Amino acid sequence: MVEKEKKSIRGAAYGIIIILLIALSLTFVLSAPTQTAGGLTDPSNLPVKGYMNITLWADAAGWDTNHGPVNPTLYIPLDYMVNFTVIEEDGLPHTLTINKGPKEDSATLTLLTTGQITQIIGHKSHASYEFFEPGVYTYWCTVHPTTMVGQVIVNSTASNSTANSSASLCNCVHSNNNEFNKISSLLPLQSLVEMAKANINNQVMTTMVL
Repeated sequence: MVEKEKKSIRGAAYGIIIILLIALSLTFVLSAPTQTAGGLTDPSNLPVKGYMNITLWADAAGWDTNHGPVNPTLYIPLDYMVNFTVIEEDGLPHTLTINKGPKEDSATLTLLTTGQITQIIGHKSHASYEFFEPGVYTYWCTVHPTTMVGQVIVNSTASNSTANSSASLCNCVHSNNNEFNKISSLLPLQSLVEMAKANINNQVMTTMVL
C-alpha cells in the first residue's frame, strides 16, 4: 500500500514538472520576436523609446498624392513605435508593406492587407510597427509597386538625441509642413522649446529696432 502511494506521488511530481516545462516553453515562444515568412522580424515585446503617428493616403498614383510630397521619405528614430494610419483615397485595392533595404524585396512584412485597407474611399485603417534596427527600409503597396513606393530612414543617432523625450508624441501628417515633421521627429522636446523661444526673442528685437 505504501509503495503504491509512493508511485502515485512520484507520478504526480513528474506531471507537475512536465506542465511547468510546457508553460515555460510557451512563455518563451510568445515573448520572443517572431520571424515572418519573408525574413523581417516582428519586434513583439521589445522596449519602446517613443511613439510617432504617421498618416498616409493610399492612391495608385503614389502615397499622399494631392496631400503633399508624393511618396514622402519617413524619418524615424531608432526603437520608436510608429502608429500608421492609412486612408483609402481612390477606391482601389492597396497594401502597406515594408521591407529592409532601399527598394522592394521579397523579404517583406505586410502591415495592412487589401482587406484591412478596403476600397471604401475615406476609410481609415491602422497598424503599428517598432523600427528597432537602424538603416533604410522601403514602404510600398504590393498592388502598385512601381508608383506607391517610398523610403523609411531609421537613424540610431536620432534615437540618442530623443532619449530624454521618449514620452513625447510626434504627429507626422505629411500634408502639412513635411520638413518640420522631419526635423521635429529628430530633436528632443527641450530643443524644440528653445528654438521657439529664440524665434520669439528675435521677433521682439526686430520690432524694437523698427
